Amino acid sequence: MPESPAWIRWETLTKKQFDTIDRDNAVVFVTCSPLEVHGPHLPLGADCLEGEGLAERVLRFLPERHRTRTFLKLPFIYTACDGVPQPGTIAFRPATTIRVIQELGHSLAAQGFRNVVVSNFHGSPRHFLAIEPACDRVSRERGIRMVSVFSLMLSRLNGGGSELGEVLGHIPGVSKADLEGDTHGGFVETSQLLALHPDWVDPDYKQLPRRTVDLWLRET
Repeated sequence: MPESPAWIRWETLTKKQFDTIDRDNAVVFVTCSPLEVHGPHLPLGADCLEGEGLAERVLRFLPERHRTRTFLKLPFIYTACDGVPQPGTIAFRPATTIRVIQELGHSLAAQGFRNVVVSNFHGSPRHFLAIEPACDRVSRERGIRMVSVFSLMLSRLNGGGSELGEVLGHIPGVSKADLEGDTHGGFVETSQLLALHPDWVDPDYKQLPRRTVDLWLRET
């Protein structure tokens, strides 16, 4: 597989550098996921970190004709709804998520950007239903392409459902039963965070049961 194209972090650009970007050709990525409790062992920014990991992974699989584009990454946005209602979770209404995504899209479109990808790794249906119409409205109103990449991925993997057994149950050492109900802070997300940011995972995760968050919430 060819090497991934390089990111440019938006916040690191000087005005002089920014003015040289071909905005018709550029693709802007932003992750919109919550700061949310994921059991006792995962960082509160798990969904944000996973969303950024998904966006970075997307670049590895680009068709050759798109690999010369400029890829800009905005800092992640944590205005998300329906997080686990525990201290440490930062909560917003769906209307706030919609407004933030729309205003971001309007700002980018006004500056000449034509391609915007919104990443995410939060499984709340209301969060999907905030991001998707916001992207659609901006695309229609401003004539740009603004899409939710996580929604597209889920639809292709499992028809938009939350169970991952059919998708991941073939991995050696993993059974479909291991993945039943494993949608938050358990086997799948712990594995992802160990791959992305191993130093941010509490080492005691090895002693935790697979259904970490459900058990922890009941005990709490």
